[in-house]
Amino acid sequence: RMIRFPSAFAARGLRPDVVHFTYYDPRRLTDFPGVPKVVTIHDMVPELLPAALVDGQPHMAKRAYVDHADAIICVSEATRRDLFEVWGEITDIPVIVTGHATSERFHAGVKPAWLGFEYLLYVGSRDHYKNFPTLLTAYARSWAPKAGVRLVAVGGGDFTAEERAQAEALGVADVVVQTTVAEAELPGYYRGAAAFIFPSLSEGFGIPVLEAMSVGTPTVLSDITVFREVAADAAMFFTPDDADDLVTCIDRLLGDPPLRDRLRAAGLARATEFSWETTAHTTADLYRQLVETHS
Repeated sequence: RMIRFPSAFAARGLRPDVVHFTYYDPRRLTDFPGVPKVVTIHDMVPELLPAALVDGQPHMAKRAYVDHADAIICVSEATRRDLFEVWGEITDIPVIVTGHATSERFHAGVKPAWLGFEYLLYVGSRDHYKNFPTLLTAYARSWAPKAGVRLVAVGGGDFTAEERAQAEALGVADVVVQTTVAEAELPGYYRGAAAFIFPSLSEGFGIPVLEAMSVGTPTVLSDITVFREVAADAAMFFTPDDADDLVTCIDRLLGDPPLRDRLRAAGLARATEFSWETTAHTTADLYRQLVETHS
């Protein structure tokens, strides 16, 4: 049985077999002494790129949780390597990888959204490490604006003053759109896009990549290790800080229907290799291992 509120669980005088932390709240670190602990590492972005986040390293007591853990789950092999790079290899406890998956809303039969124009899609926050300015620059230099293909950013809040100023300076302010959509609408936005573009400098997994592939949207990604791990050969890749390289990808994709078809089919096939069922089974096996070890 899973209990989501450990403080209430403890208050009833109950003792779990395993405690799994998915957040790094310092106040919870010492809960349930003597009970085996699992911690999930979602990414190492604050530690690898501290200057990229306004608050520096907002992951609070992450290092303390790692030090107190009896087992660690990383959401990708790339994140596991990042963890070892930052804090050294961990060999005395299990450190396993359980990938993410998508919800059942994301599938090949999703009806495309029609916004009244063709568009390239970006999804999620636009924090500095997400590298959105490079996408803006590449979009403006590409054939897309001339062909009437807009750039749509879903989520992440309104464009900042800096983003609006950049779009104005590049001459694309009228064809770059920010919007927020209901969760149920998001698959259609992916499916309706000419391409999904994700230019991040660093990620722990990159669920939007899997969401795009799951509905058959051609995908263009920054060439970072985790995106190679997730997408394999089902995406186009560009050098993260090279806007001209991204321009080449955008122009090639828009001008090559067979390439779009190949990426669509490859993405659908690749997405089937990720499932929450597999993640759940792998996690449950780790719980059983810990219970046996500590019994």
